[in-house]
Amino acid sequence: MINGENKFERKSLSDRIKEISSLSIFTIIVALAGVALMDVIVYPLVSFAVKDVNTFNIIFENLFFLFILSFLIYTLVRKIRKLTREEAGRGQVLMYLLRRPFHYITLTLFILVLSSAVIFILYTLFSQNYYYLYKISNGL
Repeated sequence: MINGENKFERKSLSDRIKEISSLSIFTIIVALAGVALMDVIVYPLVSFAVKDVNTFNIIFENLFFLFILSFLIYTLVRKIRKLTREEAGRGQVLMYLLRRPFHYITLTLFILVLSSAVIFILYTLFSQNYYYLYKISNGL
């Protein structure tokens, strides 16, 4: 800093225009490339989806289930490798894999019960509020 000025404040107008124009040109190039690539990728996919809806739906569903299944298998293999690197025995790995679904099932049930309780409390409060509003307005 010279005389309390920031180095960004000392730039001339032409320097600022050069910086902004280079950023603007880069942004425009990226936008045009994105539009061109999306036209190359999306247009054939959309035209296929419109022409043959049933086949597209079958392919999409199968790819979706394949993605979910591969993700689950990947996480399972990763967890098994982690446990074996930590020198857990096969029995411990098996017990972990058997215990884990019950953990998530109980967690899901707990969330469902908690959500039901919150919904019941809100319903009770709103129904009581309606009753009191009815009484205050003298049953109009």
